[in-house]
Amino acid sequence: MRRLMVIGLDGATFRVLEPFAKEGIMPFLGSMLARGSRAVLRSTDPPYTGPGWSSFMTGTNPGKHSHYDAQRRTLDFKGLEPVGYHTLAGTTLWDLAAEAGIRIVLLNMPMSYPPPSLNGIVIAGALTPPGTVRYASPESLVQEIEREFGRYALDVSWASFDPSHRRALLDDIERMLDQHERVFLWALARQRWDLAVVVFVTPDRIQHGLWHCLGVDGPVAPGDEPTRDRIHAIFARLDSAVKRLVDAAGPDANVVIMSDHGFGPLKARVDLNNLLADFGLFAFKGGRRLVDTVGKRLHAMGLRRSHLATALRTLGASGGFVDRLEGGNRLQGAGSVTDWGRTKAFCLMTNGIFVNLAGREPEGIVSPRDYEALRDEIIERLGDVRDPHSGQRIIFRAQRREEVYSGPYLEYAPDVVITEFDERYHFHFFPYSHYTRAFNPPGRATGNHAYEGILLGAGPDLRTGPMPQARIVDVMPTLCALLGLEIPAEVDGRVLEGFVRAPCVPTSATRGVSARRRGLAPGEQEALERRLRGLGYL
Repeated sequence: MRRLMVIGLDGATFRVLEPFAKEGIMPFLGSMLARGSRAVLRSTDPPYTGPGWSSFMTGTNPGKHSHYDAQRRTLDFKGLEPVGYHTLAGTTLWDLAAEAGIRIVLLNMPMSYPPPSLNGIVIAGALTPPGTVRYASPESLVQEIEREFGRYALDVSWASFDPSHRRALLDDIERMLDQHERVFLWALARQRWDLAVVVFVTPDRIQHGLWHCLGVDGPVAPGDEPTRDRIHAIFARLDSAVKRLVDAAGPDANVVIMSDHGFGPLKARVDLNNLLADFGLFAFKGGRRLVDTVGKRLHAMGLRRSHLATALRTLGASGGFVDRLEGGNRLQGAGSVTDWGRTKAFCLMTNGIFVNLAGREPEGIVSPRDYEALRDEIIERLGDVRDPHSGQRIIFRAQRREEVYSGPYLEYAPDVVITEFDERYHFHFFPYSHYTRAFNPPGRATGNHAYEGILLGAGPDLRTGPMPQARIVDVMPTLCALLGLEIPAEVDGRVLEGFVRAPCVPTSATRGVSARRRGLAPGEQEALERRLRGLGYL
C-alpha cells in the first residue's frame, strides 16, 4: 500500500483556484490541475462545514451521521447543541484505517473535537472550543506543540472583526497559516504514517469577509488594491505550504486535494423566520417592535442588545423586555421572541424549515393530519420568493426532507429543505440580532458558501484528466479503495472509478467500527458556541 495524503482546503473553489493558477499566484496547484485528475465536488445540503466534512469522514448523508448544520437539534427537540466528533454517528475513514493497523496523522480536521484515539497523531481543527488544552491525541502532544511553536492557533473568528480592521484579520490568518504549516511538517516528520489528512481553513476565512477583494469577479473597488495584493500573497503562501506537504509525502505517494464546499459572492441574507412571518406561518411575541428599534440603534453604534441587557440587569432591572433584549435572537427557551401558540413553521438551521408539529415540538400546534398540506404550502410559497429589488426568483427548488436525506437521524432534519437557489443569497435564522425583515444586507460578509468545491488528485494509483462531477460522499469510499479497506454497507458514496487506477474494493456488507469518542468537558459547549458566533454561524 502506498502512502496517501489528503489535503483539505476549506471553501476552495475553481472559481478562485483557476485564475490564481493562471496568474502565477498558485503555481503548484496550477501544476496539479495540469498533470493530475480533477472534478467539481458537490457538497452537502446545505453546503456547510458541519455536514460537509462529516459526510467526507463517513461517506454518508446527514440523515446517517446526524450533522445538518453547525448545530443540531437535541434528541428531546427542546433545543440545539453544537456538533462535533462527540455527536458524529457512523464509521469514519480513520476508524477503518485504525482497525486495519494503518498509521494515521489527522491534522486540523474540522469536526474532529474531541480528538479520537487512533493509531497515530490527531490535532483537532475548526469548531474546537477556544481555550481548550485537550485539542490533541495523545494529550501529551499539546505540551510538545506549545513548547516548540507557542500557543496553537485553533482558528480565526472572521465574523468578530470589524470590516475596517482588514489588516488585523489578514495578519491573524497569515500567522495561523504559517504556524499550521510548521506544525503539520513537524507532525509528519515525527510520526511514521501511511495516511495523512491535513486541512487548511485559509480560503474560507478570507473569502467570507473579503470576497470582494479577491479580484476574481473583475477589478476591485478603488482603494481595495492593497487588500487584494495582500490576499494574493496569502494564497501564494498557502500554495507553497501545500507543495511542502506534498514533498514531505514523497514521490511515490498518492495525493488528493479537496474542499468541503465552494464559494462565491454574497448579495443578501434572507432571514427565513421573517419570511415565514410574511407568509403568516411564524408569529413574534408582542414588544418586538421596541426591542428591534433598540437593537438597530445599538447595532449602529457597534453594540449588541446583550450589552444593554447586561447593564440593565446590573442596575436591578428584570422582566420580559430585558429577557427579550438579552435573548432576542433565540427561538426557544428564556427570552424567546417566538409566539409558539401562533407559529406553524420556523427555521433553526441553514436552508431548513421545521413544522411546529404537535406531539413532536415542545409547543407544537400543527396537527399531524395537516402536516403534509402545510409542507406543500411552504414548498409552493418558497418557490414564489423574489428579491424585492430585482424581482428575480431566488429559490428554485425546495423538497421534503425524505427526498434529500435518509437514515436513522432523518427525524431530526428540517421538514422542508431548500436545495436549489441563487447562491448569492444566504438563507438562515436570526444570524444577527438586528434583523427585522426577510431580506437584509450582507453585513460583514461579502462571500457565501456554494455547492461546487474541488477535487484534485495525482499519484501512481490515480488517473489523469478531467472527470464528471463527484459528490463529497464519494471521497471516503474512493480513499478506502486506495487504502485497500472494505467499505461499510451504510456508505452512500461510490468509488470514483474514473479517479483511481487500482482495482476497486467491493462494498462490504459488514457493519463498520468506531474509534473511542469522548464527550465535552464542563464549559466546553458554551465555549464552542462562542466559537460558532465568531465564525458567523450563530
